[in-house]
Amino acid sequence: MSIINGHNMRWRVEGATIAKATDCTISVSGDTRDTAHKDIGAGVGAGWSGAEYGTKSWEGSCSGLYAHGESYEELFEYFRTNAKIQVEFSDNIITHYKWTGTAVITSMEQNAPNNEDVTFSVSWKGDGALVLAAIVP
Repeated sequence: MSIINGHNMRWRVEGATIAKATDCTISVSGDTRDTAHKDIGAGVGAGWSGAEYGTKSWEGSCSGLYAHGESYEELFEYFRTNAKIQVEFSDNIITHYKWTGTAVITSMEQNAPNNEDVTFSVSWKGDGALVLAAIVP
């Protein structure tokens, strides 16, 4: 399999690609439960903690160049109205994979430095499972 060019990986929110994105991130994590107990006893297992899987979570973010009327205002409306969003992270190439799920927007930011392009960033936290599936025609 070939290496995927990061330029092609995009976030889509409610089916629409986030415009003028410069950076996209997806993060998956899991908590653990400590399963150490008194019956471990002496010897090799004594004094060591045990671990089992706990709750899993995921989040995503995107940053880009701000252009009036392209993506940011629509994302703000989802945030303002507490709407949950359907998101997809993929390169949109048939037979490759996509990650999809429902999320809530947790933060939005615009940055306007002197004599430079205005940029934006948006982050969301997953609500439920993140699903990995092949992209099909």
